[in-house]
Amino acid sequence: MNFSFRSPKVGFMLAALMLVGLALASAPANAQQQVTLPFEITVSGALQGVGTIPGPPLLFENLGTGTVSGSLGLTSASLHLFLNPATGVAFGDTIYMTASGDSLFSFTNDDLVVFPPPGSDMLTFSGTETFTGGTGIFAGATGGAAYTGTGVITPTGNTFTYTSRGTITLNVVPEPGTLALAGMGLLPLAGAVARKRRRSN
Repeated sequence: MNFSFRSPKVGFMLAALMLVGLALASAPANAQQQVTLPFEITVSGALQGVGTIPGPPLLFENLGTGTVSGSLGLTSASLHLFLNPATGVAFGDTIYMTASGDSLFSFTNDDLVVFPPPGSDMLTFSGTETFTGGTGIFAGATGGAAYTGTGVITPTGNTFTYTSRGTITLNVVPEPGTLALAGMGLLPLAGAVARKRRRSN
């Protein structure tokens, strides 16, 4: 079989490689790309009641902070939650932060809260959170996660620990040099294919 460089099929492949390489090399420096990553963190902290919001429904307002371990370099959390005493369900906003100051915004919503039976101070809860953007590397972030956790009721509020697992999609801007190298890397490949075809004649 003759794989001549003049073959339309081979010529088309080489032209496609060259066009892709040139497009990557000349891509705008600010062209964003989306990347989806696993999200898994554990948060431990404390909540404190700060007031009530008249209803209906009546809501208890709580503020809290926590330490974070897990993915994406998150190290701390700030929580602003509202508890409906009639249903036992809480909802509100959480801000996760990295040591460098980037923030991830999340809306949390408990699906289930099981309050402790008589003689116990331990409660359990579960729910979902939806990522709504942020600052720094989290600007425009989307995605969500499901969490489960436990809490201990205290005279002034409660302590808590929960684990949240899901995925997060970030908007990243590749370095211009990375795009150029990726693009130019395809051009030698096209040349090598051409030389191989010519030697086969």
